[in-house]
Amino acid sequence: MRVTADANKYLSNQAPWKLRESDPERMRTICHVALQLVDDAKTLLTPFLPRSSQQVYEMLGGQGEWSGMPRIDEVDEDGGPSYRSSPVTTTWRPRGNTSRSSRARRCGPRPAVRQAAPSVVEEELRRLEGE
Repeated sequence: MRVTADANKYLSNQAPWKLRESDPERMRTICHVALQLVDDAKTLLTPFLPRSSQQVYEMLGGQGEWSGMPRIDEVDEDGGPSYRSSPVTTTWRPRGNTSRSSRARRCGPRPAVRQAAPSVVEEELRRLEGE
């Protein structure tokens, strides 16, 4: 989450919206870097937020499935006790050399993750403390 916070700080500090008229090339560079950071955050958060990562993938111009849903398997290893494991099963695609900024402009800004209501957070914390 620190990476995403740093990306947000970068965008706020650079303020590309202020450069539209005075330095459009610098504005485009800042926006490109910001989109790369969003793409990298999508990759980092995919195991934890697979559906939201899929939405971000599509917003950035991706087509098809970004990554399969995580699963947990029961594993036996060398006669020892079984344990639960989440195998790495992804269909992640290399980034390649694609233009995301035009796709982002067409989509317009919209949140990929909804903020949970405080009551939902409190209920989830109570449930977790009970386990």
